[in-house]
Amino acid sequence: MFQAAHTADVADAYWRVLERKAEGAFNIAAEPVIDPNALAWILNARRVMPFPLAVLRAVVEVSWRLRLQVTDGGWVDMAANAPIMDTARAHALLGWAPKHSSLEALAEMLDGIGAGKGREASPPLKPR
Repeated sequence: MFQAAHTADVADAYWRVLERKAEGAFNIAAEPVIDPNALAWILNARRVMPFPLAVLRAVVEVSWRLRLQVTDGGWVDMAANAPIMDTARAHALLGWAPKHSSLEALAEMLDGIGAGKGREASPPLKPR
């Protein structure tokens, strides 16, 4: 399970911190928490249950080394160990609330990757 936030919502939270001269760290994430069922729905895929994490990591690592996809196995580790953040402080002190759901943010990111959108200044994100 992991969380996501739209860049526009993160930028909004950032500006609220500056406007209020707020101190300390703020957790920024949208609802819902993305679980395997939600991820399967976003990817228009069927969830395979159960699927050992070690097997998934190995498949991702091999496919990356074969240049079949662009993420190494470390991304699986990162996703598997991502903490679920409490965003109550951002809501209370900043008056922040996301305008986009985590599902919308993830879908938009995946659409951008699929369309080859990116930035010239960053070689890994260079548009195709």
